[in-house]
Amino acid sequence: MKFSERWLRHWVDPAIDSAVLADQLTMLGLEVDSRESITANFDGVVVAEIIELKALDDCSVQLCQLATGRELPVWVVSGAPGLAVGLRVPYAPPGAHLPNGVVEEREIGGHLSRGMICSAEELSLGGEGSPLLSLPTAEPGTPLAAALELDDTLIELDVTPNRGDCFSLVGIAREVAARNQLVLSATAGGGQSVAPACDAALEVQLEAASDCPLFCGRVLKDIDPSAHTPAWMRERLRRSGLRSVNPVVDVTNYVMLEWGQPMHAYDLSQLHDPIVVRRARSGERLRLLDERELALTAEDLLIADQRQPLGLAGIMGGAVSSVSGNTNALFLEAAFFCPQLIARRSRELHLQTEASKRFERRVDPLLAQRAIERATALLLDIVGGRPGPLSVVGSVEKLPTTVALKLRHQRIAHLLGEAPTAAEVSVLLGGIGVALEAVPDGWLATVPSWRGDLQLEVDLIEEVARLRGYDRLPLRHPTASCRIVASAPHPATALRHRIAARGFFEVLNYSMAPATLQRLLHPDERAVELLHPLSQELGELRLSLWCGLLRSAQNNQRRGEGRLRLFELGRCFTPTANGEVLESEQLALLSCGSRWPENWSHAADRAASDIYDLKGEIQALLPHSDHGVWEFRASDSAALHPGRQATIHCDGKQVGRVGQLHPALVHDLELSATPCLAELQMNALRQSWQQAPLSVAPRSPALLRDLALVVPESMPAAVIEKRLRSELGSLLEHIVPFDIYRGEGIASDSKSLAFRLVLRRSEGALSEEEASAILDEVIAQLERDHGILLRTASVETSES
Repeated sequence: MKFSERWLRHWVDPAIDSAVLADQLTMLGLEVDSRESITANFDGVVVAEIIELKALDDCSVQLCQLATGRELPVWVVSGAPGLAVGLRVPYAPPGAHLPNGVVEEREIGGHLSRGMICSAEELSLGGEGSPLLSLPTAEPGTPLAAALELDDTLIELDVTPNRGDCFSLVGIAREVAARNQLVLSATAGGGQSVAPACDAALEVQLEAASDCPLFCGRVLKDIDPSAHTPAWMRERLRRSGLRSVNPVVDVTNYVMLEWGQPMHAYDLSQLHDPIVVRRARSGERLRLLDERELALTAEDLLIADQRQPLGLAGIMGGAVSSVSGNTNALFLEAAFFCPQLIARRSRELHLQTEASKRFERRVDPLLAQRAIERATALLLDIVGGRPGPLSVVGSVEKLPTTVALKLRHQRIAHLLGEAPTAAEVSVLLGGIGVALEAVPDGWLATVPSWRGDLQLEVDLIEEVARLRGYDRLPLRHPTASCRIVASAPHPATALRHRIAARGFFEVLNYSMAPATLQRLLHPDERAVELLHPLSQELGELRLSLWCGLLRSAQNNQRRGEGRLRLFELGRCFTPTANGEVLESEQLALLSCGSRWPENWSHAADRAASDIYDLKGEIQALLPHSDHGVWEFRASDSAALHPGRQATIHCDGKQVGRVGQLHPALVHDLELSATPCLAELQMNALRQSWQQAPLSVAPRSPALLRDLALVVPESMPAAVIEKRLRSELGSLLEHIVPFDIYRGEGIASDSKSLAFRLVLRRSEGALSEEEASAILDEVIAQLERDHGILLRTASVETSES
């Protein structure tokens, strides 16, 4: 909510400066997002009255004599439209400074112009085509900055969703008045009823009374379509972030900002009696004021007439009945709409308007009639006309009811830590409109209609604390007896510590991801789309944790971080064929940049980390005894580099994947270093650790045997490793591939793979002869089944 401090002080003017006012608002729960001091960006411009006009022959300009508050009038030449004797306008004499330069005397059409009459555009107070500023109440000679109150402070508040009443200047003024124990100005917002001057009226029918329990309307005939919005109103709208459109629209916006009641004005000539508030019917369409055309559904609440829909209730009006420059008769509308309906439909349609913002937070259900009266009075002053009688149609039993709450002395003292006096409570709550009736142990509090957020006794106690000042609450340290109980860390916490100990940093990302990035990483998978996303960048539930890790890598690389080791634990979401959403807990890792951190001991090794480094990190997380259950198999994911990727399997079931990001994606994502990524299902990892058996320290020595095997080029090392585990059984304590060779002595369709085997017998020592005999038999079996040949073998005995 953005507003002018000067406008606020018309309602309530505490004896404090702007900085203290901003601090008070923040402490009242209306956090000040920004506070900006503004001054006029022109100098020397004053108010002048036109006392004589002369038309110049063969020229589109006029010679104007102006009274400027000095002894002698001055003559200026002006081509501004709408000039008339008696009109008071901004005048810039020679030497005055305007936003686009210094004003000088000059000759136009053979006449000397001593200065110029300024439009709002020339003063940077309006956009292109802004009309001439009319200042009927300002005295000639008054500086324009003073006449328009341009020395001001603009304050923008971050209003919480429960405080819909503070989306209005009156609501903010109530807060300031209550905090400083003042009363609101009785004349600032009108308040007088307007007597009808004609019998013109439209019938209003409420077919959807539960969605719109109250509707107020009024006809205003014979208005002046050539009238202009007064400068003071345009300025207040501009400082509140709204542009001036025309007098009718400006008045409805002004009343909305002032009182918090959204309104709409219809061109009466485009309406066909009666006006109906109803749900949309099948096949209906509506073109909105922003030229968007909607295909309506039964979820849409409409303001319609006998022939067609006129507007989307509580959100935006329709183009067919909008006010134009030719409109000479109006129908004004102010209503109460169901907050839940407006909130749901505005988000589904992606139509967040000033009106919907207020309706979804619940406007005062008793405010519509007052808003119509205020708008009518303003319009009569600006565009004239003859008002008809005020029509009020409603279903009172469907309106929110006034809440009466029991407020107890003892409860206040218990929650606040001290007991304010009864007089203080009465003054504080009375200042925000709460009526208190004394009862034996406290009060019976009647909540005002504009405070729909006060529903419980604790809400009233919170108001007491807020209005007194949270800084006045007593400071008392809690006391409690604590007993430390030893407990094992949560498995996820233990895993986080293990990964962090290996040099990785944990990141936390949203569970939502951009659809474009998900299509690149998962082109063949369908994601769960959000109906009301926080932004277009967060439009889907994530299919994997890679989206968040890659965005984190982007942000870090842009800030000069070349070496990254990141991990994340979180949930991913996959839609199923029956419409359900399957949630799975995943672990993801990302590495890029150099293999080693910068250090003197690794100064010569600047190689980038690759898929094998990340594969090693995954294996380091597995129980040593469980490596044989886990396999890495070649894969062909479109998001990963061909030939540098694998799927991860546990007991034959795929539970993850690892690989280097595809070069095309590295280019598209503008990454300076190519990342390697891995992802694992947490369930598989957790079960692996739960099933890992305890082992005692071995008593017999181990036998280390290195085997170099010539195998077909297409055969993965994992196949050979799995076969060796199967053949050697419990004798094989550990196996690791440590070398690959292609070249001289090896056929072009083959390669040499070297494995280190750790052999140990659980009971008794294993001799070299026994080991050789067993390995010879295994190698012979490999040769028969796969054509694998022994290239070299070596043996070593371990003392451990």
